[in-house]
Parts: sequence; C-alpha cells; structure tokens
Amino acid sequence: MASVVTQAEVLALALYEIRRLLASEVGASIEVPAHIRHAAHLAYAIHNEALSVLAGGGFDALDALARLGNADKLVGADGFTLALLNECRRPAET
Repeated sequence: MASVVTQAEVLALALYEIRRLLASEVGASIEVPAHIRHAAHLAYAIHNEALSVLAGGGFDALDALARLGNADKLVGADGFTLALLNECRRPAET
C-alpha cells in the first residue's frame, strides 16, 4: 500500500474500481436497471482520466466534463451531470 496518497488519487482509484466492477453493464442493449447502466457509462467515460491521475499525470477537466455529458445523453439523462455540478456548487444551506 502506498504510504503517501493524494485526495485526487483516492477519488481516481474509486472511480476506476467502479468502472471495473460495472464493466459488464456498459452497452446499449444491456438489460440492467437504468441507474446502474448510467453509472457504468459515467465511469467508463472518464476511466482514462482516473488512470492518468493514478500515474501522476493530469487531464483536461472540460474535456472530461464533456465526456460525462455524452454519457448522460447516451442513457437518456441529458444535462444530468451539469445540473448536479451546479447543485453541488451552491452554498450549503444552514
């Protein structure tokens, strides 16, 4: 186990692990619940970015965001990623 790990590496590792776990759920004709299919496509869309982070590199965030948006469209959830991003960026209610 690595003795020093960054926050970004932890998130990238989790994403890549999800991609591996859901690999069999990617595809247009797969008969699985919609939310699992959506998660599989999201993880697949940016797993190379996760691998880049784990290798010490980086990636173009806007390109990755576009890939997520394309995954949304593929599963009929157009705009979901951007709506979620906007929701998460709102100030927390106290």
